[in-house]
Amino acid sequence: MQRNELLKVLEVAGAAIGRSDILPALSHLWFDGESVSAFDDNVGITVPCKFPIKGGVKGQMLLGMVTKTKTTADVDVVVAGSVATFKIGKRTTVKLPVMP
Repeated sequence: MQRNELLKVLEVAGAAIGRSDILPALSHLWFDGESVSAFDDNVGITVPCKFPIKGGVKGQMLLGMVTKTKTTADVDVVVAGSVATFKIGKRTTVKLPVMP
């Protein structure tokens, strides 16, 4: 998926990312292979998004990485066990834990 496409999707869903880690699941973006969702205990948002992850990743970390990277390259992700490695272009790589 192109970085710009993913950014648009994450910005919409990201409006419902919880800002506290009291309940960790609320601070995550949840992927199911067909969509991405977020819920902050008041508002829930689901956006269509074909992305090869099933589970939750820290929403602000992923959104921050995609926002700050200026390339238009594809975002590649490899999930190994409970860790997702996101790579954008040649220079930006981040590993995030995946909640089931």
